[in-house]
Amino acid sequence: SNSFFKIGYKMFQKLIFLLVYVIILKSSLFSFPQKDSYIFKKINSSEGLSHNIVSSMIKDKKGFLWIGTYGGLNRYDGKEFRQWTMRDGLVFDAIRSLEVDKNNHVWIGTEFGLSRLREEEFQNFLSKDNSNLVGNDIRTIKETNSGEIYIGTTNGLTYFKSEEFHMVKEMVGISVTTIYSDKENNIWIGTKQDGIYILNDHKVINHVYKKDEVISIEYDDNSDKVIASFRN
Repeated sequence: SNSFFKIGYKMFQKLIFLLVYVIILKSSLFSFPQKDSYIFKKINSSEGLSHNIVSSMIKDKKGFLWIGTYGGLNRYDGKEFRQWTMRDGLVFDAIRSLEVDKNNHVWIGTEFGLSRLREEEFQNFLSKDNSNLVGNDIRTIKETNSGEIYIGTTNGLTYFKSEEFHMVKEMVGISVTTIYSDKENNIWIGTKQDGIYILNDHKVINHVYKKDEVISIEYDDNSDKVIASFRN
């Protein structure tokens, strides 16, 4: 059975800070190459990034790193950046989330609409043209094991299947913050003020930690548990 390990947000921040500090300390102690050493390089707009505020990153099947910023989409090959903005067909420049699907198409969630980049062309989606896309402020996107694309907005949850949008009616009006798909085909939906919903076959089967704001939901291989972090 799935279980949770609830982490207070302040403690979560301290753990992340400690991890980063240890990595930096370890890399600075040795001047010669080490198997476990790390080299950090700061990359910003002066190196070709479209904006210095980065909201999301994901690696595709070809090895490219996609970076979503508040000033457009970037693709990094390890040496150079390529940029896409509204002038290139992106629905909106302020990006909130990214996902790469099984076809290596890039899904881009923005503060005003959803884009899919395939074969160098954007396909844009807005709620006014797609009634089952419940909102334009896209906060999280996740492809499930079955190939469905779940889209979390500030106004509810939608999934994309067979080139059509479908609304999850039980979650209309709920602000979604994060999505996780487990190996049993359950979809875990973290929300801003309503805890965690667990879906199966597009229907809510459980609702836990009600009234809590969920930051992230991930799976821990070592403990075989689903771990959620919350904001106190």
